[in-house]
Amino acid sequence: MAVGAPMALLAALVALLGAPAAAVVHVRRRTPRYLFATFPNTPEVGYSMLPHEAWSPLIIEGLAMPEAISVDADNQRIFVADTMAKLILAYQFRILPSGRLLVDGPRHVLSERMVGRGLLTDATGTLYIAGQQEPDPATVPPGTAIEPLEAVFVLATQDIDQVIATGVPIDPKSLWLRRNTAGGSSATSPQLYAPSCLAGDAVTLFWGNSARPDAATGAIASAGTAVPALQPEETVRAMADNVDRVSAVALTPTYVFYAGSGKIFGVSRHKASGTCGEGGSLCPAVLKQDGADLRPSSMVWDGDGTVYVADATLGAVLSFSAGSLSTHIMSKVADASGVWGIAYYVPTSRAAPGRGLGAALALLAAAMASVWGPSR
Repeated sequence: MAVGAPMALLAALVALLGAPAAAVVHVRRRTPRYLFATFPNTPEVGYSMLPHEAWSPLIIEGLAMPEAISVDADNQRIFVADTMAKLILAYQFRILPSGRLLVDGPRHVLSERMVGRGLLTDATGTLYIAGQQEPDPATVPPGTAIEPLEAVFVLATQDIDQVIATGVPIDPKSLWLRRNTAGGSSATSPQLYAPSCLAGDAVTLFWGNSARPDAATGAIASAGTAVPALQPEETVRAMADNVDRVSAVALTPTYVFYAGSGKIFGVSRHKASGTCGEGGSLCPAVLKQDGADLRPSSMVWDGDGTVYVADATLGAVLSFSAGSLSTHIMSKVADASGVWGIAYYVPTSRAAPGRGLGAALALLAAAMASVWGPSR
């Protein structure tokens, strides 16, 4: 090694890590925001980089009827329920320097025989599925009819990682079913019945029912993400009783918004009663619709102050303020003919080029190479 090599290395470190503050230029970048959307009729998955209205294709092959969609921001995964193929699918994606999105690698079949009506990913990457699972034909005796299992199911993050690594689909674990959501000794009033949509967080789940067998079954119900070993039905809450079929639900830290009977309603997420009160005062309609009906197929909160709404009948994605249960005006976000499911995504971290320890080490390696020269 040359005599001056140590000094050269020291100078390189000083230049990298000890530069004066005046030499550092900070550039504020606006964090990109995206809407993912499914289009069953095409069939494909696309995305829009907000506030732009144009949709860009993301997945255009290998789908039969994509409906529900969810995103794992930390792991850059999207989950899609293909209801015709009866599959729950996962795709990795990445962000290009231009801000455009690109699927990174093949699709992964997480679970089979699943009709997923609602998908939810929590902050840990766990996937929850509201819908039904058909029995495994290999386990059903010939001539025997077995009804599909209606439930809220779960796939833990480690299970998803395992499927992606091995390529072998697995059955999700059932959490909430008819039998463990029926109060008392009666199974005639379950709080889960033909679940159609799902929202929640790492602690609590909220699902909408697409049918109500009797008045005691809530249009919206909630329960924990873990099922107690004893008397689980006592921990399930009905949230509203003013509609017979719920098609979409969105959750904020304060409110639950849900769609049914041509309107969007809101209710406090901490409400103890399962009824909407006299005249529906506890579950008010939150939009000024001027007599027009809405048929939302999906809703999602953006983590700030807005709820986005997919309405296939109108062929558009709409939005409204999520800050209160007052009557709000709906705004059009983008035309979206045939849209069904939507998911909101903001990157959780994005390393700036040429910054941080990784860049320092890379530059240090270059300095060492220039000192020692090529290896012999």
